[in-house]
Amino acid sequence: MFGVSTLADPAPNATADADLEAFARAWEAFFRAARSARSRLGQQATLTVAQYFLIERLRDGRPRSAREVAEHAGVAPSTATRMLDGLVKAGFVDRRPSERDRRCVEVVLTTAGRAAVEQRHELMQTARRQVFAALDPADRPAAERLLRRLAEATAAIDL
Repeated sequence: MFGVSTLADPAPNATADADLEAFARAWEAFFRAARSARSRLGQQATLTVAQYFLIERLRDGRPRSAREVAEHAGVAPSTATRMLDGLVKAGFVDRRPSERDRRCVEVVLTTAGRAAVEQRHELMQTARRQVFAALDPADRPAAERLLRRLAEATAAIDL
């Protein structure tokens, strides 16, 4: 109507759809590989990966509230509480009254918990080193930037 050809419109959409499909296939392949690696790592350690991410921040020896460990792990406080209940029963963490605020309860690693976290940390670092070593050194800075951007974009998903 205004001198714009409608015949040109399908091609950009088709290209965008094909690009999205290729991205989706790569995305799914990456996450399948990550889940598989996570499963293999899970068979070699006392803590699950989810448990590790919940309490790994306690490695520095500072007590934290359940809310703090939940935020750090990116899980709901109720999920963190359930997981911490299991970790207390397993002897990996203790809950104790906060010295700073008597209304709060803090979480600390036990000796067994510290050993389990360190074991999992070493396995995670070994896996990270293997992936890092598999990248061409020239690609590593771009891979880091892309991973950060993907994390930001994923965190911003609003459905």
